[in-house]
Amino acid sequence: LSSSDVRAVEEDGLGNILIGTSEGLSVYDYSSGSFSRISGFDRMVNAMVTDSRGRVWIAADAPVIFCHDPSTGKCSGVPMNSDGAIIGLAIDSSDRICLSSSAGGFCSFNTSTSSFDEFLLADPFLKINEEQIVGICYDSRSDDILYIAGKKFGLWEVNLRKGTVHQFYRMPKDVDATGLVEDGQYLWMPMTS
Repeated sequence: LSSSDVRAVEEDGLGNILIGTSEGLSVYDYSSGSFSRISGFDRMVNAMVTDSRGRVWIAADAPVIFCHDPSTGKCSGVPMNSDGAIIGLAIDSSDRICLSSSAGGFCSFNTSTSSFDEFLLADPFLKINEEQIVGICYDSRSDDILYIAGKKFGLWEVNLRKGTVHQFYRMPKDVDATGLVEDGQYLWMPMTS
């Protein structure tokens, strides 16, 4: 394992388990029961998602989205037009990835064309764009609903079809959100104080 500081775990299309750590990316080999480091990828991993083709998309400590192709075992990157590192990833049923940036705000990435698009919504959304976003996920029942966890401002629901934003939860003073996970029934938002 590249580090004991595990930051993300994802299964690729071949059933391999990828483990993203603070010092790189490793893959678990079921036959030997051991980990091997993916050479050439020594960046801190923040998040990972798998698309319908079995490729794993990786958010790391850079303004680049990386793609691990299990058929070749190689990683490649697509630069984002931003200064911040990519912090969070969420993928919808059409393989469109929503990315959050440490510089604030988020954009979408089309995995078919390898191109970035910015989300543009109504004025209340500007409050979210100014926030350091620490976690994002789509509602498992609808690609129209995106949940966003902001480090200081809490939990937001964005209806992408209607262009509306609703704040669900405001963070208590001296508490920071650190991520967001949706399990099909509940939203989980880890916090530190």
